[in-house]
Amino acid sequence: MMVVSSKILTCFKTSKFGLSEKKCSDSFAVSADGMAMAIADGVTKSYFSRFVSKPLTEQYVTSAFVAGELFDDKNIIRLLSMTRDYWDLETREYEASVDEDTASDLAYQRERFGMGASTFAGIKITDEALAFDVLGDSCIFIIPDSPEITPMILTSMPASTDSKQEKPFVCNFGTHPHFLDTNGRMVGEPLSGKITPFPCTIILMTDALADWFCRNYTLTNGGKLIGLLKSIDSQKSFNNYISLLRDQDLHNDDVTLIVAEISVSCLDFEHPWGKNIKGLLPSTLDQNEETDSKYSQNTLKSRFLKWLRLS
Repeated sequence: MMVVSSKILTCFKTSKFGLSEKKCSDSFAVSADGMAMAIADGVTKSYFSRFVSKPLTEQYVTSAFVAGELFDDKNIIRLLSMTRDYWDLETREYEASVDEDTASDLAYQRERFGMGASTFAGIKITDEALAFDVLGDSCIFIIPDSPEITPMILTSMPASTDSKQEKPFVCNFGTHPHFLDTNGRMVGEPLSGKITPFPCTIILMTDALADWFCRNYTLTNGGKLIGLLKSIDSQKSFNNYISLLRDQDLHNDDVTLIVAEISVSCLDFEHPWGKNIKGLLPSTLDQNEETDSKYSQNTLKSRFLKWLRLS
């Protein structure tokens, strides 16, 4: 029996340079147990997109949507309805709170754009699966602990991974984005699915940071870069890091980052060679077993990892 756990290490967002945090169109949400997480990036050319991205993420981690099936007909109708109602309520309340000149400008913007819109990326973790749903250029990266497993990028935009290349991630961030909007539309083909859990780091990034990550993650420095992202433990350190990246080659946009560490253990699993393994990588033989077992601990670990990849 596999037992999967998730530890959230980093979870922050920040707005474009020069804008206040309250104008950030990105949103994120994480469940109380850390087993569900989501990000969303409000589309720039839409009306109050932050009131679209927020309900998308919060509904995903708190509602009974089945991960890996979010964009099925029944679920998407419900999701779009809930999002539209939230967006309409929040925008109307905000419009009623401002002065006459601002209200007139907002009325023009509402008529011009006609809707709010957002991309989305979410993942839910159980003992059985890493189940994901993605629409647009917000991305989920899965970085295995084992170097023998190829890293993954999950996005509905054109993307690929080649473990033989020093820069393994390729994604086209220049195309027209896919999104959900408050007119009840889902623009673009979403990506949903399930993966058998394995020890890894899961990283969720909105497009600007995901683009930077694809261009700067290499097989040589990948471990160091992941370690740096895991070490960000405050809003101040996150803002400072993003400012540093913007001085280099990070596009000026809202930025959201979630980093989670996924652990997998195996309880009372009878492996194919007849030994009772307790824990993913045992350090000693079971006390009831003879010490002259024909399988060394290194062999057991190697074969058990192979079994996990094939299961």
